[in-house]
Order: sequence, then structure tokens, then C-alpha cells
Amino acid sequence: MKSVNKLFILLSALVIFTQCQNSQPEQKYTTKNSEADSVKTEVTIVDSRLTLEEALRGKDIPDSIRRNLTIVSVTHFGYDNKLHIGQLVCDKSVQVELSSIFDSLLSIRFPIESVRPISNFGWSDDRSMANNNTSCFNYRTIAHSSRISQHAYGRAIDINPFQNPYVSTSGNSQPEMASYNPDAKGTITQSSRVVEIFKHYGWGWGGNWRGSKDYQHFSKNGR
Repeated sequence: MKSVNKLFILLSALVIFTQCQNSQPEQKYTTKNSEADSVKTEVTIVDSRLTLEEALRGKDIPDSIRRNLTIVSVTHFGYDNKLHIGQLVCDKSVQVELSSIFDSLLSIRFPIESVRPISNFGWSDDRSMANNNTSCFNYRTIAHSSRISQHAYGRAIDINPFQNPYVSTSGNSQPEMASYNPDAKGTITQSSRVVEIFKHYGWGWGGNWRGSKDYQHFSKNGR
């Protein structure tokens, strides 16, 4: 009889423990960085939560391009040393690659200040760059030309434009007032893991161009 009582007490304790475990509140907006030196669970800040339709609003985009676009949420390490969730509009063919690339950038805690669809800036590349915003799709031509940019297909991305400006052969920078300082936070250099990560997926870096340099720019076809 004593054995039965002991078994009953043990079973009761097990049930109570299980109920307590299941009653723990769910943690929202967290991410686990399993590739970092130590695995941590951190609260993330949601900076953009748009639908594709909302992100494309306000721009006349050809149907041949629009139907190939998608929107992907990415987690990145911010300039405030916190995790942020941003969004990129891109071509469907590079969606998985960009997700993997940003997972790798997060694992090395490469700082990115802002990741928002360029429609947040009135479709102005200048305004997006002035706000140091990282973006992918923008239906536009290449600056100072009539050729369609790879951004117009969602197959190119500009990262931290203010630290990684476009520098012409004459030394002029875009965005205005930006300067390229390899030691500054969020700057991409030839030896950066960032270049290595993009190269692994077949993306070329504008910092390797002959003549002018576009340090912020990565594209699937290298231009």
C-alpha cells in the first residue's frame, strides 16, 4: 500500500511540473543566432511589416517585372547593437539566396542601419541613400544613363550607402557628403566577410569595378 501511495505522489508531481512548463508565456519577436560564437535569444525590433502590394504602391511597374517580385523579411544587427527585422523587395529567383546571405551577415553581426522598401522614401534613391537605407528593388535606370538598372529587376542590393558611397572616377561621391572610410562602422572593404558571403552565392561587388567604385552595391550579374 505504501508503494502505491509513493507512486501516486510521484505521478501527481510530474503532472504539476508539466502544467507549469506549458503555462510559460510565449516570447514574441525573438530570433536564435545558432551560428554565432554563443547562442543567444534576443528581442528584435520590427522596422517594416508591409505586404508586397503596399511596398509596390505609388510606382508604375511593368507587369513583366511586377509578377516576378516578392517581399522577404530579414533580421539584421543594427547600429544600435540591437536586432531588427526589415524587408527587401526582390526578384523571386534570388529570394532564398538573400535570406541565406542575411542569415550569414547576422551571424557575424555585421551592422546595417536600416532595411526598408524604397517606397518608404517616395521611390527616391537619393532619399533612401541619405537615410543610410539598405534596399534592393527600385524600378529605375542606371544613374546618368538610359539603361535599366539591375535594381529594376530586384537582383541588386545597396548596403549602408552612407558608409559605402558610389565614387566616380573624378572623386565625386553619392550620396552627397558621404565619404569612404574603411574603419567606419558598417563599411564594406575588399577583405570584408560581407564580400566573401555575397561572392559565395555568385553576387559581384561594385567595389571591384574598374574606374568608378560603388562600394554599397552587390548584384547577381556583377553590374
